[in-house]
Amino acid sequence: MSTERKEHTLRRPYRTRARARVMSEVEEVQEQIKADMEAMKEKMATMVEANMNMKEIMEVNAAALLR
Repeated sequence: MSTERKEHTLRRPYRTRARARVMSEVEEVQEQIKADMEAMKEKMATMVEANMNMKEIMEVNAAALLR
């Protein structure tokens, strides 16, 4: 009976190290995604600011043309 139990254990290993490695890789990817998203937010903020400045310039130019 003990050999049956050993065989059963060998056929179904827990593979916790493999799972831990995969989880570590997933966490690394998530951290990279977070960093990429922060960089994207900064770029978008810069673009919005540039658009707002351009809008102000266009409004000033339009007001100058109407005078």
